[in-house]
Amino acid sequence: MQSHYAQSLLRSVPYQPNLLNTVMFLVKSSQQVAVLVVNYKGRPWMQGYLENRALFLSAFLCGAGLFILASGIIPPLNHFLELMVLPDDLRNRVLGMLLASTVGIFILDRIILAVFAPKVFYASTIKPLLSTKPKDFIPLFKTMLYVSGGLFIVPIVLSSPLLMIGAFWAYRKYKAMREQKEQEQLMKIDAQRAKQDDTSKSSNKSTLE
Repeated sequence: MQSHYAQSLLRSVPYQPNLLNTVMFLVKSSQQVAVLVVNYKGRPWMQGYLENRALFLSAFLCGAGLFILASGIIPPLNHFLELMVLPDDLRNRVLGMLLASTVGIFILDRIILAVFAPKVFYASTIKPLLSTKPKDFIPLFKTMLYVSGGLFIVPIVLSSPLLMIGAFWAYRKYKAMREQKEQEQLMKIDAQRAKQDDTSKSSNKSTLE
């Protein structure tokens, strides 16, 4: 009877965001990201972090979202997700805890792997680092820059109908320009193929004569 009464009482109380459930949500989400990153071993059994772009970008999005929510740089986003904006004295502690729960766990996992399985550590960590070139990071950095810009711009655009209309118009113009470039490229490819066919036909005629 008491458990049933407690459950009915909890259901009747509406959800109210506070510091406790906000910090719990941030810590739990960061731990889930850390578990995903640590358990994905990469080479030599599967694709590495940089090769598996979907995994890398999803982890980056989660990390960037947690940083934005914990720092409170976009208060409307916190209010939309029913999370409180952390005060200054608690914000730095939470950010440090989130950093320790993600990056620290990853570093600790690699240290344990290097101690107890050095061959696996070399194949999964050292060898990919040695074979990775700086130019391999350029596409990822571009995508991360676009995603970061979108995370900051989208809430601002959604806050005003005029900005939403302007963003839609800009997207239509960008889409039309991109389609035009693709058509021009296809026309160039068709023209090159036509030239190659003409040269091959002329060469065949000369050999027959």
